[in-house]
Amino acid sequence: MESFDSQAVPAVEMGLADFWYPHYLATVIIAVDRDRTDADISGWADLAKNNETIGMVAKPPHLQLIMGAMAYGIDGPSLELKDVSDLLSALQKEKRLIQNSLEPPIVICFDYQAAALVQDGRNLEIIVPEEGTLSFEKGLLSKHKLGTLEAMDTQLLSSGFRLLDGRAEGVLATVDYGQAAVLTDYYELNHILQDAERVFSRNVLSARLYSSADAREHQFFALVYMVLVIVWTASVMRRTLAKDMRRVVFFAGTVLLLWMMVRLLKYQIIKETVVNRYLWYSYYVFQLTLPLLLLGLAWAIDKFDTHPRIPMWMRFVTSWNVLMMLLVLTNDLHLQVFELDFSILDWATQYRYGRIFYLVTAAWVLEMIAAMVLLMIKSRKTPRKRAFIFPLALCGLLFLYTIGYTTRVPVARESDYTMVVGLFVLMFMEVCMQTGLIPVNSKYARLFSHSPLKMQIYDHEGVPALLSASAVPIKYDLLEQVVRAYPYPVEQGRDTLLFAKEITGGYALWEEDVSGLNRLNRQIETSVKKLEKANAMLAEKVEIRKAIDADLAKRYLTAQLESEIEAHIARLSSMIETLGMTEDSSYEAAGVAILLGYVKRKSNLFFRGQESDSLPTDEWSIYVDELAEIADYAGIRILVSNTMKEPLPVRAASLFYDLFYAVIDWAILTDSDVMLAHLSDEGERLTMRLLPSKDARYFDLADVLKEAIDASGGRFSIRDLDDATGISLSFPKEVVGHA
Repeated sequence: MESFDSQAVPAVEMGLADFWYPHYLATVIIAVDRDRTDADISGWADLAKNNETIGMVAKPPHLQLIMGAMAYGIDGPSLELKDVSDLLSALQKEKRLIQNSLEPPIVICFDYQAAALVQDGRNLEIIVPEEGTLSFEKGLLSKHKLGTLEAMDTQLLSSGFRLLDGRAEGVLATVDYGQAAVLTDYYELNHILQDAERVFSRNVLSARLYSSADAREHQFFALVYMVLVIVWTASVMRRTLAKDMRRVVFFAGTVLLLWMMVRLLKYQIIKETVVNRYLWYSYYVFQLTLPLLLLGLAWAIDKFDTHPRIPMWMRFVTSWNVLMMLLVLTNDLHLQVFELDFSILDWATQYRYGRIFYLVTAAWVLEMIAAMVLLMIKSRKTPRKRAFIFPLALCGLLFLYTIGYTTRVPVARESDYTMVVGLFVLMFMEVCMQTGLIPVNSKYARLFSHSPLKMQIYDHEGVPALLSASAVPIKYDLLEQVVRAYPYPVEQGRDTLLFAKEITGGYALWEEDVSGLNRLNRQIETSVKKLEKANAMLAEKVEIRKAIDADLAKRYLTAQLESEIEAHIARLSSMIETLGMTEDSSYEAAGVAILLGYVKRKSNLFFRGQESDSLPTDEWSIYVDELAEIADYAGIRILVSNTMKEPLPVRAASLFYDLFYAVIDWAILTDSDVMLAHLSDEGERLTMRLLPSKDARYFDLADVLKEAIDASGGRFSIRDLDDATGISLSFPKEVVGHA
């Protein structure tokens, strides 16, 4: 592995590597492109005196060594970083400092990097700052002994490197390295420069102000976070007895710890490798697992079964999350989660989000919302009406943070995503427990001791662990007897029952005072005897009342029927009395028969209306055909057609029948010899049309029938059909009224 001496020598001394092979010198210099600027640059101070942009390699370990060389030149061997950070901060505020780029006209870099740019055709002047700089040895660090490396010197010289003895070719041979020093106290150098990355991030870039900025802080904050997660998990496990709750909390704590361990491991790998990339991908395994746990907890808080059946929707959500995890882990195959361009040096930071990334984000956001909604639904009866404010506020902040991180808002993007999300999850669950949305047993002991119920909890040795205020301890022998008798009680006196059940770690015992039940039983026995006598009297009264009601109903129906057919009965009597007094008695007999048939079927329709709201069309057709057959004896031929399939409303059927009889009666009086009748369904209305052979304009509808038709929403009309006159009656399909 290629390393600088400040890294390699301590690594060999600490046993992390066995062999160190330095090959060439790397000196921090200023490279000025004379084709693009004529700025007068001779040292570090001159960088602030011109208006050119300045490029600088700002990635570890180059950043630390470059800042160390600048500090050596500005402040001497003390290597104070303040003046260096002030200089770079001024350049950053003027927007002249370009990070990780060798393209600007002025570049702060190592001399071998400048030599490579010269070989590529750039006209660079390589300047060793007059204030001073540092040279570092660079070579190979290995766990194994390497072969002979003498032939490398020639290759290094031709490639633009300066050897350890100072020899160089090309542009580096013309450079005066008199102001370049070499430091050998690597421990002191590394001790001073360990703050360089943090100073550069915060003082120069004004970034990472609220999050860890270098490797030491990454590790320190991670350890503090892990301790916090462990303490919180243990605290919740101690505060709750529900197995499902304990299981979810344990898994949530484990996921948060594993996520942070993966994050720690990722930060230990400086170079962007395949392993580093897949550690990054694995973040989303944990991120998609946490909302599943919260959703499962919200579903299970009111389930009292030991092994509740997982609903289908929960299985679907789990399967969807697993699919999202697989898509993230296989991103290298499709690049639809993160659109990475491996051809550029900064592919790990210069990337775009693909379509699947937004599906992943939507999945865990919607699951968090679903968990919150489920908790609110299941806790809607809580007396603490403002309990939802803080959990909702935390959810809102988490969503805002996620949006800010995704859209690269600096204050969110520069934070530690793993730690922030983990802390939000911890705070969310803790707030839900404190507000009662998630039940815990933190106040069970106080509730138990103040309970008016006589309850006790004993350990396996019979020692009381918890006693309610009114409970009296019992002897161990009696406790064993009560436990053996469960689920049946053991009587203690006339009005007390003892129950006991084995629980984890001991026994739960409770007393039930049945004195009230005994008293109630005695009262019930007395009341039953009284009720038996009262019921006998009521039964007799009911039978009498039923007989009276039946008689009243019969009288009512009879009176109503009489009112319907009273006029027709009177006319029938009159017609019978005059029967035979005229020359054509056969027509009079036919009229009497028609009226008799009408009265009979009118009575049938009346009783049908008391029983039902509809009449089969076929039955109505029978009634009409019956009148048509009798009318034939009166010299009137009637052709009846019916296209109805659905039952008729009884009221409409009765009024159709009334009109049909009225028209027949009129036809007899006017000597009509033919009549057509047709019943049909015309969409929203039921219509009967009559076409007599005589002019129907002289047909006069009785007032009683007309009022009945109007009351039921009917439409009666007589229309001139050129050479004939038709009569029609229609009703809406929903007809209200009695037959």
